[in-house]
Amino acid sequence: MNQASIGFVNTFKHGKSRTTFFTSFVLLVLGYFVLANGAGALQVFSFSSLSLLTRIKLFFIAFFDIAELMTPSILFLVVGVTILSALVITMFSILMRIRKEALVLSGFYSGFALALAVLGVGCAACGAVLLGTIFSFFGVGGLLTYFPYHGVEVGYLGLFFLVIISYTLAKRLANPYTC
Repeated sequence: MNQASIGFVNTFKHGKSRTTFFTSFVLLVLGYFVLANGAGALQVFSFSSLSLLTRIKLFFIAFFDIAELMTPSILFLVVGVTILSALVITMFSILMRIRKEALVLSGFYSGFALALAVLGVGCAACGAVLLGTIFSFFGVGGLLTYFPYHGVEVGYLGLFFLVIISYTLAKRLANPYTC
């Protein structure tokens, strides 16, 4: 067994690692739905002609709408980013508990990969959800339209970084006490 596979096995041997993974996974999924459907779902409450129970029902239907995930590329990207982000969060929290010190370099890379991956997730029609919005303030949002997939490439770049970071953290978890 190489060091990375030992690190992946060691990830879920710690007591709270499964809880950390599940919690971060659920929070990331909810965060995705907030970014993708939150504004539209909240507009349901502006319909005063509907009863409160009907508005709540419509809110949940609109909030958990997965229509934009119907393309295989976006579905793969969202699932991959969510699982790998939860894995990186879990491994980094375990490593922080084991080492009991700030891992500045790993923390920077993990945070960069998580931010890039989460900001790059979006639908094929609108490109990157949050990254496009942030870049549009600086005039860069229009550049995403020149990409072949309108900004989805940023999400795949973030997914690539998450794979590298999870591999690096797994190697470090295999033998966490070495410098």
